[in-house]
Amino acid sequence: MIFLPIYLSMAVICGGLAVPFGTFVPNLFMGAAFGRAYGVTLNDWLPSGKVSSPGTFALVGAASVLGGYTRMTMTVVVMIAEASGDISSTLPIMLGVQVARFTASVFAECYDEKMMEVSERSRAERSGAGGS
Repeated sequence: MIFLPIYLSMAVICGGLAVPFGTFVPNLFMGAAFGRAYGVTLNDWLPSGKVSSPGTFALVGAASVLGGYTRMTMTVVVMIAEASGDISSTLPIMLGVQVARFTASVFAECYDEKMMEVSERSRAERSGAGGS
């Protein structure tokens, strides 16, 4: 439970630095941490007992956060299903990724596409300033 806020704050701080920084692994970690926390909480609160393994919730959480962030639904589903080796969790992963992608599309632009636009704009400004 303590891992998620600490890792989230470190990812936000490091993401603002002027150093090479990947966002792939931090998204997987934060999604897995949130999914596991949700799974543990759900299993503790429901009177019927165990709903599913917290590891399954972690897997769906990791895939959902990554799918919502990158907007690459099929790639994320296939990659996570292959990495886990558990074909039975493909349907929950697909559902989680689709919900995450829809939610992310409603509230924000794709981060990677926005960064490419900024990079192209700055490259055009540098080439235009150097040519004058």
